[in-house]
Amino acid sequence: MTKYLFSLFLLTTLISLSFSGCSKRDVKNTTVPTEKTALSPQSPEDAETLYNQGIDFYQQNDFKQAAQKFRQAAELDHAAAQFNLAALYRFGSGVPKDLDQAIHWYRKAAEQGYMDAQLSLGMMYYKGNEIPQDFEKAEKWLSLAAEQGNQDAIGVLEEVQNMLVK
Repeated sequence: MTKYLFSLFLLTTLISLSFSGCSKRDVKNTTVPTEKTALSPQSPEDAETLYNQGIDFYQQNDFKQAAQKFRQAAELDHAAAQFNLAALYRFGSGVPKDLDQAIHWYRKAAEQGYMDAQLSLGMMYYKGNEIPQDFEKAEKWLSLAAEQGNQDAIGVLEEVQNMLVK
């Protein structure tokens, strides 16, 4: 229950901060820790274990170790780890701030259908504060998030589409 409430808190914080800037709360805890067992190399269970270890380090404010674990899981195509690693690069938590790396990892997660990554990319392209403004890319990513029912994406998508018509 505590993990669920923490995850809900982080999601709410992410959405509110995506409109105004961000803090360390951008990293999402979307899973329940798994039992530590011997795993075969590069299995989905490995990725989940590494992701959960990253969450544990993150909750201990050890962002460098969290980034290492998220990267390992991200390289195994774990979408939530890719999203979290992107957020760490975006805001320079535990790793040097690197928007190219942030976009890379957001895109990998977004291409797997990870709604929060789609929303983050869409908002970054819409706002144009961190990367060049691009309404067509904003529309692409916000549309995908909106199709999954994300209310923030739905609300901003209409503005983006209006900008494209002009």
